[in-house]
Amino acid sequence: MKLKIGFIGSGNVATHLSHAMNTIGHDIVQIISKNVDNAKALAQAFSCDYTDDIKLMDQTVDVCIICVSDNQIEPIAKQLPPSDCVVVHTCGSVGLNALSSIGPNTGVFYPLQSFSKERHLDVQGIPFLLEASNPETLIILHTLAKSLSYYVLTADSETRLKYHLSAVLANNFVNYLYTESARLLEDSGLDFNVLKPIIKETALKIQNLPPAEAQTGPAKRGDQPTIEKHLALIKTDKELSKLYIQLTDAIANRNS
Repeated sequence: MKLKIGFIGSGNVATHLSHAMNTIGHDIVQIISKNVDNAKALAQAFSCDYTDDIKLMDQTVDVCIICVSDNQIEPIAKQLPPSDCVVVHTCGSVGLNALSSIGPNTGVFYPLQSFSKERHLDVQGIPFLLEASNPETLIILHTLAKSLSYYVLTADSETRLKYHLSAVLANNFVNYLYTESARLLEDSGLDFNVLKPIIKETALKIQNLPPAEAQTGPAKRGDQPTIEKHLALIKTDKELSKLYIQLTDAIANRNS
């Protein structure tokens, strides 16, 4: 089923979803963004309408997708004109009730993935977590999600928040550790690329093993001499030393 789609937002999520939906035949009819230049740039890919005025939302769309930062969802929803079309947001940590001011047909269309404009993603493998204000809206969202991905789940706001927290731990926190690893090496004139094979193997390993069984390293095996050598190496970096000790203790306690 071909759907008419409008987007509020022109960032990473809106860019990836709009291109993916357009590729499989849905009709992208409007881009709304507070940055009108960004709205124009994205709209040009689909030869569609664009504006920076939320009140000019196209009321003929089947689905309007709000792709903005978490704390902007409810304020934007309160500015939208009342509508009978389906209006959804794409956030894992914001409840469905953030859209309660809009109309009867609201939902959440949460793609559980990390998006960057510079990175092409195969949308088919992205989990989409759906919630809706009524069964009819859920059917529309399920149809849209299944046209994009084979991995579609129904999840209420509490369940989705747990997935979001787990994603922050597994992605955002781990990426911070990559950043610290890169900084540590670069400060010594060393090459972070040397770590990329072990990073890749760690990611591949948990496709077949529970993460707890894939754990290795000095904390797991209780190798105190190596731990002390590491701490001596970073003793002048109080934040990294604190983080190293906390994670080492957490791994050791988990395996005790």
